Amino acid sequence: MRTWLRIGGGAVLFVHGVIHIAGFLLLWRITEVGELTYGRMVPDPGTAGGRLVGVVWLGAAALFCCAAVLLAVGRPAWAPTVLAATALSLPILLADLSQTGAGVVVDVVVLTGTLLAFLLVRRDGETA
Repeated sequence: MRTWLRIGGGAVLFVHGVIHIAGFLLLWRITEVGELTYGRMVPDPGTAGGRLVGVVWLGAAALFCCAAVLLAVGRPAWAPTVLAATALSLPILLADLSQTGAGVVVDVVVLTGTLLAFLLVRRDGETA
């Protein structure tokens, strides 16, 4: 895969991962971030359910950031890491579309890009 694609894709994944940290901060009632507010979040921030979902947001953030680094340095493990990240991310994003619609779009674009990259790399016999 071309270097500029790896680095650009890695940057997108990293930024998306960092944005997931906002969900953790909000659900743990640490701070409101941008347009994400306590009153509109599901589940209620600061509750046991909110903290549990917050940990899932943090896990997705960590996986997206790890996938970003793996992709940027050309390690094939980036693709399954992206799949794991989106497996965590999509359900929590879909649970509160009023605030997370853009994140759903990014997750779908990331999944589509991952699938296309996998197919192209396989076709061309390259490594990721």
